[in-house]
Amino acid sequence: MGLLDENETEFDLRTDLSRVLDREKDAHIKKVMKASVSKHQAVSKQALLADLDEKQRIRKECAKLPFVILFYTLFTTTVLMHEDISNVSQVERNVRNMLEGEKFEGELSEEVQRRFPEFQGPDHPWVAGHKAMEDIDTVSDIWLFLKEAIVPMFIKESEDMEGTANTVNRVMRYNQIIGGLQLQQIRRVRVNCEDMYRAEDMSILVEGFDCYSRSTYSKECFDQPLPGSGTLQPGFCPDGHQGRQQFDCPVGPNGGTVARRLWSEKDSYDGKLDTEKALFGSGFDGGLYTVTLHEHEGLEMALNTVASLQEKVWIDDATAWLAVKFLLLNPDLAVYTHCILNIWLAPSGKLMAATKLASFPAEPYQDKTAMANDAVWCLLLLHLLVVTCSRFGTACMRGRLKAHLAIGWNWLNLFTCVGGLSIITCSIFFIVSLQSVKASVLEIGGNRPAGVEFSSEEQCLRYMNGSEELHKQLARLSIFLEWYRVLICWYTLIITARFFEAFLAQPRLAVVTKTLLGSATDVFHFLSVLFSVVFSYALAGMFLFGHRLHEFSEIHISLNSCLIILWGSYDFLALVEEDYVS
Repeated sequence: MGLLDENETEFDLRTDLSRVLDREKDAHIKKVMKASVSKHQAVSKQALLADLDEKQRIRKECAKLPFVILFYTLFTTTVLMHEDISNVSQVERNVRNMLEGEKFEGELSEEVQRRFPEFQGPDHPWVAGHKAMEDIDTVSDIWLFLKEAIVPMFIKESEDMEGTANTVNRVMRYNQIIGGLQLQQIRRVRVNCEDMYRAEDMSILVEGFDCYSRSTYSKECFDQPLPGSGTLQPGFCPDGHQGRQQFDCPVGPNGGTVARRLWSEKDSYDGKLDTEKALFGSGFDGGLYTVTLHEHEGLEMALNTVASLQEKVWIDDATAWLAVKFLLLNPDLAVYTHCILNIWLAPSGKLMAATKLASFPAEPYQDKTAMANDAVWCLLLLHLLVVTCSRFGTACMRGRLKAHLAIGWNWLNLFTCVGGLSIITCSIFFIVSLQSVKASVLEIGGNRPAGVEFSSEEQCLRYMNGSEELHKQLARLSIFLEWYRVLICWYTLIITARFFEAFLAQPRLAVVTKTLLGSATDVFHFLSVLFSVVFSYALAGMFLFGHRLHEFSEIHISLNSCLIILWGSYDFLALVEEDYVS
């Protein structure tokens, strides 16, 4: 602009400003020049350039706000379209309510039946009253829950029986089970308590008592071989063990003989199965004991299998975890629902039951608009990645890397880029995994027999292999979806924080961002004091109530309970039930 340096005269500077005043088109800069000339004050070149740089920065920040809004809107819209939460949640809520709310009567003990024989008869069934999943307290309850609630709910009666349609649960009329019900457990290693406590001179107190390690899991068979076969019934040997009877295929009159396929040495247990890695992580060194109740075999055969397992004491003191797994398909809504009904058998003797469901659309790109949204969002992410990398490179070349890294907004943009690339990678993995699940589903559907018997041994093996592979894939996919949705949750919060950076360009919106930044130090110190006080109360709550109330039994649970009390929600009578003074 022809401006002079600071060491030149004020007259020359004002003359120069007057000369270029008429040629200047920017209203703001022209206003600054007029003020300088009229008040006979000098404006240094550095001050004017700094003002220009600031205005240019604000202009760029203003242009960033629409980009941030579009980036956020496209991401959230795309995720909602892929997740299809409105339809998926309907199926998941119904299945959860069906599992947790289904009642089973339960049998009375043999002692009660012996003492009151006059009430025995068809009109007076031996029942102990209505129970639900949360009322499971003993191993007997588990078997009753399976026989009276779970198995009849998902396994239909034989096709040739009349009135089948009227006996099917309403939810199951709209959802199809695929791959049957899979019963699965892990087992602790049984050791002699005398050996464990011999060094502590306490062996006499535990003489003849068995102990079960909490960290060591079994991978050995625990039943006698079937007569004349040398193999064990499925479920009594770890999956992949060469001594386990793998498949028992009933074949029709023209289909050949019954096939009993054993695992070869190559397929034998050699470490960790895919399902174990998905459920228990790479450190798990035990075995999975699995029994599958196939839907085509009918309700009677499924109940007979459960009764056989109960007779052979499949669930005993060594059982650490029991699960019932199945996959449902809702054809109308195009939704898959994978359910794991967990029952933990704690060393304390307590049984804890909980359901874990993972629902997902059968076709992520059923609506082609989602594909267009994905493409546009990926382009915006690529643009942000290029801009972030170019700024980082410019800072390195100019020797301003330390100052660049000291700006928190640059880190926020970096996390946005890294998180976005992680989301894309996980999405690709989910689509590939979903295609594998769909292939297994088609394999099962194409080889499922019309009745109880298969047409050939080959059809049986394809169906059984497909069923086992499907449950392994679903175990991996369920765990992946759990962490994937956590990632989406946190990424949504990260890109929300970018709004505060864009707000700095608008004076009224910038008040919010500047207030939060200015109060950050005070908020941090307040949270430090708050955490110290709440943590102290959490420990005190464990000392007072931890032995009696689950809400104070562990430190993280106690912290959560104290925070809830802080908000004003607590059960005063439960706290003072044992000691009013405390």
